[in-house]
Parts: sequence; structure tokens; C-alpha cells
Amino acid sequence: ILHIDTSNARVGILTTSPSDALHVFGVIRTHTSSTSKYIRVFGGNSGNFLDSYGNSLFIRPGGSTANATQLDGSGNLFVAGNLGVGTTSPSTKLEVNGGADAIAKITGTSTAARLDLATTNHHVFMQLIESDGRFRIYDQTAANEYLTISNAGNVGIGTSSPSEVLTLDDTDPKLALRDAGTERAFLQVDSSNNFVINNKSISNMIFETSDTERMRINSS
Repeated sequence: ILHIDTSNARVGILTTSPSDALHVFGVIRTHTSSTSKYIRVFGGNSGNFLDSYGNSLFIRPGGSTANATQLDGSGNLFVAGNLGVGTTSPSTKLEVNGGADAIAKITGTSTAARLDLATTNHHVFMQLIESDGRFRIYDQTAANEYLTISNAGNVGIGTSSPSEVLTLDDTDPKLALRDAGTERAFLQVDSSNNFVINNKSISNMIFETSDTERMRINSS
């Protein structure tokens, strides 16, 4: 049951050939006076031993199995509460505090790396494409590219290949200017391909050069 290897300063439990300072063949369990709160580590010196849920590590802080932290046999980690990296008081499901360093690093294959955001009806991801250095925000469900930044720094809305510093590609494209949520003016190419400059209020439309007014169109 218990084997002490004095020559190598190792202790084995249920094994006669401990390979570490403490080598247990079976399950390690620690708990308080309440057996509903415990840590169990499953393992052995030949293969992986898993519990009935398929976990190799099971931390149960309370009476409910659903509140446990679990590491399964495939290396997948499940945390029931909030997870903090660089912080001891996470306020959301995942909170990362990198201090002066980078917050997170996401790597993928040689062609692309992406961060996925999924809801019930949409799957949106942010992706860096290696082949052309383009960064995009793409809705895979709707097959819609929301935003693209080219390797030249051009920003495209509704297009994956912006040719200018800012390119807006849409049916009857419209650029609105708002003040406290109220649309005050807009630029638009309408359905007849007219270029429209619209001041929606009854105020003046003023043209300036060198901070000096040169022309004014009033409400009349």
C-alpha cells in the first residue's frame, strides 16, 4: 500500500516504483469537514484515470456538481464561476488584466487567426488574414463583412477591398452625422446616382476655407 524509496526520497501509494516525490496510483481527494466541498485528482502511473463524468481534475467548492471546476480527459477546462487572469476579483465570466503587457495573444495557422463571438442567431468573428495583412469583422451567419482594415490602413464598410482611406459600399450609401442621437446632416448617393448633401435642420449650410466663411446657403 505504502512504499518509501529512501534512496531517491520518494513516496509511493499503491505503487512500488514512485517516479516523483509523491506518486499516487489512483484518486487523490482533499476535503473539509463537509464532504460536499472537495478536490479530487484522478490519475495513475499507466494511462489516465477519469471519474464518472470523464474528468481528470474535479474541484467542488459547494454542494452542487454544476458549480464545480472540471478538467476532462481531453484537456478541456470548465469553470462554473468567473475566471480571472492577472486579477483575483474577476467581475465577468472572463477578466484579463495584463498590466503594462499585452492583454491577450491569439495565434492560428499561417493563413489566419481569429476571435469568435457567437450568439443564438449569429456567429461573428474578428480575423487577421496572413495572405494580405487584412483585418476584418465578419458575420459568418449572414455572410456579411461589417468592417475591413487593409494592410495599407484603408477602412472599408461593406467591402473587403477598400481603395481609399474610408470606403463605404452599400446600396444608396449614406453617411449620417448625428448630434446626441439625432441625425443633423448626411452625405448620400441616392438611387438615381445623385450626390446629396443634406442639412436636415433649418440652419445655414456654410462653406469655409482657412477658417473663414466664403459662402452661405440659408434656409431660403
